[in-house]
Amino acid sequence: MSDIANENENKNLNEGKKTDSATKPRTGQKFTKKPNPNKKPKSNKPPIERREFTPEENAEFFRLVQSLEVEDMKKAVDMVYHGADVHVREETGNTALMWAAGQGHTPLVRALLKFGAKVNEQDSMGRSALYWAARGGFAQAAKVLLAAKADPNLMTEWHGSAILAAARSEGTQVSLDLIKAGADVTIADDYNMSAIMYAVRRGNLTVFEALLDAGVDVHLISEQGDSLLTLAAFGGNAEIAETLLDMGFDINFKGSLGETALVKAARRNKVKFVKLMLARGADRTITNDEGKTAEEYARTGTKNGVNPNMVALFEAKAQLEPKPNTKPNKKAGKAVKNQTTEKAETKPEPKAEPKAEAVIETDKAPAPEKKKAQSVIKKVAVKGKSGKTGKKLI
Repeated sequence: MSDIANENENKNLNEGKKTDSATKPRTGQKFTKKPNPNKKPKSNKPPIERREFTPEENAEFFRLVQSLEVEDMKKAVDMVYHGADVHVREETGNTALMWAAGQGHTPLVRALLKFGAKVNEQDSMGRSALYWAARGGFAQAAKVLLAAKADPNLMTEWHGSAILAAARSEGTQVSLDLIKAGADVTIADDYNMSAIMYAVRRGNLTVFEALLDAGVDVHLISEQGDSLLTLAAFGGNAEIAETLLDMGFDINFKGSLGETALVKAARRNKVKFVKLMLARGADRTITNDEGKTAEEYARTGTKNGVNPNMVALFEAKAQLEPKPNTKPNKKAGKAVKNQTTEKAETKPEPKAEPKAEAVIETDKAPAPEKKKAQSVIKKVAVKGKSGKTGKKLI
């Protein structure tokens, strides 16, 4: 057995040697390396030589930076690589980096930062490159600036910041990135408007929810006297309004111009928002400083005319009334139904019109109760206004 095993082992070794010798090149034989199709060929271009630009050349460079033309921006990038002054400023203090960020030209932003542009410089009003990118809603430019250690909490003269600028514009992704980067979401500007206030005024549900998760104060009142709910009427996002109502916001709170959220939404033709307000029991009899109700605005319409869907909401107000807390007596209801049926059988020609008029009259709130309701609302609104003091709603 041992002799047979040794023979097999020697056989395997010899076969392995043959295999190895077959793969090894013979003496004087060379292998040619196959070219990699994915590998980029080496550039034969000479390295770019940077030189000092003349004042005239730098002026031309800055003119290109301010241009909105794509070709001009490409030329500006090329000039940066050839030695243009990246620190050049105009009289207002705006730098080339601010202009590039404010126009969302990310390649130029990268080039300027690569050659030493200062990321946290501010203009004469305190606005930085990140502020300008946030204001324009340019997410890619903002990401590049944040990666270069741009400060998200630099303040402007009117106490504004990048997160406020992003929330005020359409910069959803910029707002989310700034929140992740540690932007102070509690900042309010000189109008006592915070980021979440601007978000609800825009109707931006995504930013609103992100700011709620960040733990912002939702009870601030703007300088003009608006709460989050009355501000939400501008954007008309019913989902935001429903969340605020579930949080306990006063549905009949009077904001700027003495208007409730219902009145503001009716003026702006926000049908879904108005539908929600009516369904949740908003007082449709409350008037604004001009003495007009939400229904009056619905019937007179906006610049685009009267919206029949809006008018239909108020015409169907009986169906939209909130259900009472007490359960109705079903037996009494049946008795009333039987009585009306018997009357209909005995009297083939009932006077239906006077009854309909009576229903319409009783649907209107009596004048004393209406005045009383308005006076209560005014007290709450005045008590809730804080301007810059930041007092909370009750």
